[in-house]
Amino acid sequence: MIEFVLILIFAAFAQGLFGQRFEDFWTLPSSWLVLFQLSTTVNNPSLWMPIYATNPNYSIFFVVFLVTCVFYYHSLVLSVVFQ
Repeated sequence: MIEFVLILIFAAFAQGLFGQRFEDFWTLPSSWLVLFQLSTTVNNPSLWMPIYATNPNYSIFFVVFLVTCVFYYHSLVLSVVFQ
């Protein structure tokens, strides 16, 4: 549950940052879905490389998101499941 709320917070920021220029981030549900896919690292570079190509400073957002989701919350969820 915490991870879904965290992704929702990042999705709101992503919609504000990228919603005007990239159709994946036009609405909050689509932003949430894209960031959920990114948190599972299914199609990692294909999601953020077009945004990175327009402005390399946007990579800071995605690095913070991936570090927070993948290395912190996923390990927290897995530790609870396997305990």
